[in-house]
Amino acid sequence: MPPSATTTDFAETIPGAPIPDVFGSFIVFLKRFLANSSEGISFFDWFYSFWFIFKFIAVFVSLGLILAIIYVLIRQSEMLKARTRKDEIALDEALRKMEPEATPITTAISSGPMKQENVKWKRVMEHVESANANDWRLAILEADIMLDEFMENLGYHGDTLGEKLKKVEKSDMNSIDKAWEAHKIRNLIAHEGGDFVISHREARRVVNMYREVFEEYRYI
Repeated sequence: MPPSATTTDFAETIPGAPIPDVFGSFIVFLKRFLANSSEGISFFDWFYSFWFIFKFIAVFVSLGLILAIIYVLIRQSEMLKARTRKDEIALDEALRKMEPEATPITTAISSGPMKQENVKWKRVMEHVESANANDWRLAILEADIMLDEFMENLGYHGDTLGEKLKKVEKSDMNSIDKAWEAHKIRNLIAHEGGDFVISHREARRVVNMYREVFEEYRYI
């Protein structure tokens, strides 16, 4: 087999078009690299080995990133739960601070149940539902006596019911205005007696004002 033409021979066959030695050296290097060398390693063998190593490293890097993401998500969840718990504790403390201070009324309520079957109130209702006008006035007088006893039980003391009502703060009793209005009508009845004219409808309205006071504290 005749020897293959070298780059120099090829250059000599084309007069006036010499190929630089650098280009020729690159051609020779590329041919040797692509061909089997003395060690038997080809370019494709080298590329396959490199690709296998690259995939191996990429798998480990990917696993590391996945584990890092999972760790970050878990930490975020734990921090969120801790923050939520902290906010709940802070809210509970704020609500406790907002609770009203103990007053004679709240103390009396918390000391025991005040709702009971009240025979006196039943008698008041019987009188106010009567057809007799005298019974209507009597119902108001008896309801006022109950209110006086109720205020005494709450810790408000005084010679008269009016003195006891004056000691009550509006913030402590929502129905204090109703108590005052009903008590003033009772005073008119006490002073005028049978001469005080009251309709059945008005008598019921006054008794219902006493009812609102008692029901606010579950007295009846």
